[in-house]
Amino acid sequence: MPNLPLRPCTQSGCPALTSTGRCAAHPRPVRPVTTERRYDDRRGSSTQRGYGHAWQQKRAAYLKRHPCCSQCGQPATVVDHVKPKSRGGADDESNYQPMCEKHHNAKRGRERHGQ
Repeated sequence: MPNLPLRPCTQSGCPALTSTGRCAAHPRPVRPVTTERRYDDRRGSSTQRGYGHAWQQKRAAYLKRHPCCSQCGQPATVVDHVKPKSRGGADDESNYQPMCEKHHNAKRGRERHGQ
């Protein structure tokens, strides 16, 4: 392994020099295992769930054509699947709706809790 140049520790105010981001006195904090983390680990990354580069392009084009939330008329930031893909919804524009983050989060909460 080549010798890497020494740089200051990334921890604010630490003068120690290291070849990695942090010195031994300031290790990266361990992310606690929470219910949310277990859920995130189980569901996979956005790319694994079908939301990779191709989806990002579709999403951007759809939001350009439909810039307002279908619920409140505010600027839309999310392309929602009316019937979720996980429940058999189609991945085409007939199953899309533009939403602001507030309304999308409320809809997802209702879906998760079976309402």
